[in-house]
Amino acid sequence: MAIRLRLPIPYHKAVRLILPCCLLLTALAIFLCGLVRTYYIDKQMTKNEHEHKLIDAQNEYMEWWLGFPLILCSVWAICTVFFDRPLLFKISVLALGTCFVLLLFGLLWDAGEFSWIARNMKFVEILRDEGFNCTTKEHVYDHDGHEYRFRECECKRAKEYGFGHFTPHSCELLAAQYYLYAFLSFAITSSIALNLFTLCSFVLILKRISQITTALHLDEKPLSEDFNNLHGDLYVES
Repeated sequence: MAIRLRLPIPYHKAVRLILPCCLLLTALAIFLCGLVRTYYIDKQMTKNEHEHKLIDAQNEYMEWWLGFPLILCSVWAICTVFFDRPLLFKISVLALGTCFVLLLFGLLWDAGEFSWIARNMKFVEILRDEGFNCTTKEHVYDHDGHEYRFRECECKRAKEYGFGHFTPHSCELLAAQYYLYAFLSFAITSSIALNLFTLCSFVLILKRISQITTALHLDEKPLSEDFNNLHGDLYVES
C-alpha cells in the first residue's frame, strides 16, 4: 500500500522554501562563529591582558555585520514565499542582492588574516610531522618600567633546533583560530552560493508573474475588441 505524505503547505511553496531555509542555516552558522570568536577565543583562551587586547584588536567583528543582515534577509525571503506577493519578491531581490555584495566584501576583507593564520598553522603541522615538539612558551620583558608578556608557539627537536613564530599566539589559540576561520570560510562561501541561487530563483518567479500578468492583459484586450467589431458588423448588416 502506497503511503502519501501530505505537506501542510502547497508543494510549489515547499520547493521554493528550500533555498531560503538553507541560506538561513548558513547565516546562523556565520553568526555563531562570531559568538565563538568573541566570547570564547578572545575572552576565554587569552591568558593575559596584553594578549587579550591584541586579539581583540584583530577582531573585525565581521561575523556580526555579515550574519545579522543575512539572517534578516533569509527570514524575509521565507516570509515572501509564504505570503506570495509580487511586491515582497521585489523587496527580497533587492535585499538578497545587497547581502550578496556584503558577503563578497566580507570574504575579501578577512582573507588576509585567514591566509596568515593558515600559513602559520600549516608550518606548525609540518614541524610536528617531522618530529618537532611544539609547545607554548611565554616571554616576559620589561620596557621603561612596564612588564610585557606575550606567548608564542615554539617548536623544538632534541633541544638544538628551535623555531619561534614570533607571533603573540599560543599553539592552542593558533589552532582554534585556524579551525574557526576554516569553518567560517566554508559558511561564507556556501552563503554566497545559496544567496545567488535564491536571488536567481526569485527573479525567475517575478518574471513568471510578469508574463502571466501580461498575458492576462493581452487576453482581455482582444476579447473586447473582437466583441466591438462583432457588434459593429452586426449593426452594419442590420
